[in-house]
Amino acid sequence: MTTASRFSGACGYGAQVVLERLAPLLREVEGVRRNEDPECLHRMRVASRRLRSALLLLEGCVPPETLRSWRRAVRRLTRILGEARDLDVQILFLEELLGKSGTATASPSEENGAALDGATKSRKDVAETLPPEALPGVERLRLRLRTRRERRQRSVLCALDRLEREGIVQRMGTVLREMLVRMELGEVDRGPSLREPAFRLLSLRLEETLAFAYVVDNPADEEGHHALRVAAKRLRYSLELFAPLLGEAGDFLVKEIKVLQDRLGALHDCDVWRSFLPAFIDAERRRTLRYYGHGKAFPRLEKGLLFLLHRRDEEREKLFASFLAWWRGAEKKNFWQRCREGIASLLDDAGKLPATDSSSSMEEVTE
Repeated sequence: MTTASRFSGACGYGAQVVLERLAPLLREVEGVRRNEDPECLHRMRVASRRLRSALLLLEGCVPPETLRSWRRAVRRLTRILGEARDLDVQILFLEELLGKSGTATASPSEENGAALDGATKSRKDVAETLPPEALPGVERLRLRLRTRRERRQRSVLCALDRLEREGIVQRMGTVLREMLVRMELGEVDRGPSLREPAFRLLSLRLEETLAFAYVVDNPADEEGHHALRVAAKRLRYSLELFAPLLGEAGDFLVKEIKVLQDRLGALHDCDVWRSFLPAFIDAERRRTLRYYGHGKAFPRLEKGLLFLLHRRDEEREKLFASFLAWWRGAEKKNFWQRCREGIASLLDDAGKLPATDSSSSMEEVTE
């Protein structure tokens, strides 16, 4: 349990949570600068998202303009890291497909230290899934993405330089540590009770997620699935903020919402490929025509790109089925009602799930 749970007031709790989320961000700076391990950037991106969500707790606790400047800085950093991470994920996928990465590939999840995908195959098995005629096109795609990633690294370095130059993170730490000391001395108020604001926020995030339930039965609603993924991510991050108050209910709900978010995330990654590849094929065809003065060389590349697009179409069907199975399992287990009851426990200090097989997981239903 986070040490922030010892603060009864909203401002004291918020200051401690934000301070705890600064360290994971700062410890990745050097690794992101070196750009030798893509997981450094992944962890920093996750840390920036968690920090950004925690800043919500400081409403009314620090001057509005100060809080706005902190939010702008973190949002800007998160956006730039996200653009680089998206390219990393695509490159890692292609290297696994080509069987040339040399190490197991981490799945693109929202957690520090992304877990290995259970479906990851050995290099030999992965290579055998790619027909020889597809190799030139997939290797060309990897080359282009690597070039884009090298260019994107310049933006990442500029963002880190700006963050250090402006000293936002350092000032954030100084202001909040001073606030906590003054609270301990009784010089400033710890803020109002945290439980009612937590209840309101979590209830709002839950209803935002359930508002997209209408997309569950429509496999073609890519925009709806993306919106549901974003809502589920916001719900999960909000649950993590108040996990110390929710007790065992918080741990259970975060775990299950993470499963939902991961399945929707895999679906979204697939949709990104299916949107990106047709445009890339057209652009590469034009590039080949300009370089050679004719299009005779392009079919050799096009085979691999069309193969990859076809594979992504097939994979999306499987991923949607996995997501749908989780959702049906959640309904069968009355998971959403249990979410409401777990959140409502904030108002009675219970922090416990209803006694309805709380140890079971939606995973068990979807096996």
